[in-house]
Amino acid sequence: MEENRCNGAKPFVERPERALSGEERLLIERLIASMTFPDDPVDEVILGPKQIVVRSGDRAALATTLGSSSQKGLSRVESVKGRSLGDVASLLYDDLLLNRSLASAALNAALAPPVGDESPNALDLIVDRGRGRDVAVVGDFPFTDRLRQEARRLYLLELKDVPDRLDPAKWDEALASCDVAAITGTALLTRSLAHYLRMSSQAYRILLGATVPLSPVLLDLYGVDVLAGSVVVDIEATCRGVESGLSIARLHRSRCLRFCNMTKGQKA
Repeated sequence: MEENRCNGAKPFVERPERALSGEERLLIERLIASMTFPDDPVDEVILGPKQIVVRSGDRAALATTLGSSSQKGLSRVESVKGRSLGDVASLLYDDLLLNRSLASAALNAALAPPVGDESPNALDLIVDRGRGRDVAVVGDFPFTDRLRQEARRLYLLELKDVPDRLDPAKWDEALASCDVAAITGTALLTRSLAHYLRMSSQAYRILLGATVPLSPVLLDLYGVDVLAGSVVVDIEATCRGVESGLSIARLHRSRCLRFCNMTKGQKA
């Protein structure tokens, strides 16, 4: 496989974000400190239009690709080969969103996910917990229409102009009153995750998506109930798929990934 590939993807859409506040910085510090393999080197980076992959030895991990593919950002992506996973993960503090995507993939590659078989689809868990209750969904997921049929109320917290999204001025109120909160892992990249977790402390909380760090920090210190992430099981096929722009769902159907749900007390 060609080393450190970066394809000619279309420009990425920059998303609004918060400044790096004290609580968001502390979350990053705790996640970086929880890495199992911080000194392992980065062997390869694959930048795709939807996902980014970081490989280190016989492990690889994903994160969602966000941010502009500027020359500065691409140069950083191309320059990290040989650096430690911990060093690259520290780019979570960086101002460039694309660099934070790269950092998140490095963070995930340095964590030891739970061993085991395929976990249930997070959608089934959210539907089961949210049936007849108030549910807040942070992020635009394809399952929101189905969930809307099951929930008593569905609050869609999404910055893009999608149907039925909640006015951003009402997000904190929805998070503070919901029974179930399903939060995208990309909130880590947009510097909102700690805030969302603090505002939804009363809810049953599920973090989901490829970007979710499978770190006990989120369970033990932040009270998250389920981390619904992904684990790469076929590195070569995953790299090819990411480079060609396959979605997480397609990568999963192709058996490149397995869904992995991590709960409190679960061992890696």
